Amino acid sequence: MVVRLATLLAILFASACAQRNVPSTTFCEIDSLDDRPPDTISRIHRGQTKAEVDSVLGEPDYSPTEGVYYHATGGDCEFGELRSRVPCGYVVSYRGEHSDSTRGMTEKGVLAGCSWGGIAE
Repeated sequence: MVVRLATLLAILFASACAQRNVPSTTFCEIDSLDDRPPDTISRIHRGQTKAEVDSVLGEPDYSPTEGVYYHATGGDCEFGELRSRVPCGYVVSYRGEHSDSTRGMTEKGVLAGCSWGGIAE
């Protein structure tokens, strides 16, 4: 019974990823139900440096707090319980060293979290 349930859940998860054209091995979480994430999502991996992520996504558009960066990707995504339409993009967070002089990540900071969907505070 447990094996059948686990198999069914795995099939449902793979089916949901296939319908949204998202690789099942994608590191970034997807926080939008109605929009297809950009192809760059498969190129973002845990442990990448900020420079590596920026080479894929471009320079961040905004940083609400130290170690967290927003990369807009265009389009509108639903956000929150009210399902407001807000800009789509990545929210990436790094752990590691920060530079007081540049107010940003040093090269030793590595990607710790990533999500794609509506960007709002």
